[in-house]
Amino acid sequence: MKWFKNNYSNILSVLYIAFIIILYISIIIGILINHTYKNIAILALATISIVIIAFLLMKKKFKLNIKKFFYGIVLVLALIYISLLFLPYNAPFVDYETFYYSASQFAINAEYNFKYIALFPHLWGYIMFLGTIFKIFGISYSVVVASNIILTFITAYFIFKIIKRISTTNKGYLGAILWLINPINIIWCMFAFGGTAFNAFFAISIYVTILFFKTSNKKQKILYSALLGITLGIANLFRPVIIIFIIAILIEIIYNYFIKKSNYKLCIFASVLIMILCFTLLGKLSNIYLEKETGYVPANSIGFTLYSGSDLKSNGSWSEEGSKILTEEMQKEPF
Repeated sequence: MKWFKNNYSNILSVLYIAFIIILYISIIIGILINHTYKNIAILALATISIVIIAFLLMKKKFKLNIKKFFYGIVLVLALIYISLLFLPYNAPFVDYETFYYSASQFAINAEYNFKYIALFPHLWGYIMFLGTIFKIFGISYSVVVASNIILTFITAYFIFKIIKRISTTNKGYLGAILWLINPINIIWCMFAFGGTAFNAFFAISIYVTILFFKTSNKKQKILYSALLGITLGIANLFRPVIIIFIIAILIEIIYNYFIKKSNYKLCIFASVLIMILCFTLLGKLSNIYLEKETGYVPANSIGFTLYSGSDLKSNGSWSEEGSKILTEEMQKEPF
């Protein structure tokens, strides 16, 4: 156990590098088997970024200023990410098509697939988010890619802030760089979906959680709890999985402030109520707006997805039987 504590950062680094290697292999296999030549561009961009960073790391022996060194790497990575804007893109398909065209219609106040979105309300957060961006900057796939790039860098920034708070500044720099050079993040910048937005708001939520636990000021705890509820509520609009993180926070609160018999019990109790209230209220407001926009009462966010995912016959994947049930649900008035 002592050896693990002394070497956990090295272990995590090795695991992360192994993950990146496996990811590269999968991309190469995708190129060879599926002839998805767009992956060649992704692979090239990721490889160039890692080669440049490796070269800069070797130059570190010349006692470069770590802060300037970090900003230089981020600048190189920013240029690589920006180059994604100039790649040719095909028309989006499956869920990405739903996100893109629904957001486009939302931006111009036109009708779109109301019933489908009400049946899968977890789609709504990103459609509303992207549609709002389209209203401001115009409808273009380049806007999708640009917004994903910005969100990815926002996530990297808060990863830096998180690690800096719990460890050291240099490890914060490393965490941000590892996030940006991960090929999967480069890939996701090219798709119209809510993953990048979820990552950004979830990273912000983790940072606010750290601020909440570290401060001893009661007013700040109340403020951070409200901010935490809001950021978690926004993240949950993109992927309805935040309840897991909330449960983890509650367990930590119970252990730190109740089992250890802290003097902050009343303040913590109020903070928890405010956090849950803000989180729940944001979800309710989203559902009210969705109902007003579509004319349908939003379904349970885990309803059909849970049914499909727990179908043993299809191993949890979409099936013809599931498609028939979905079609029947779509034909009901109201469903």
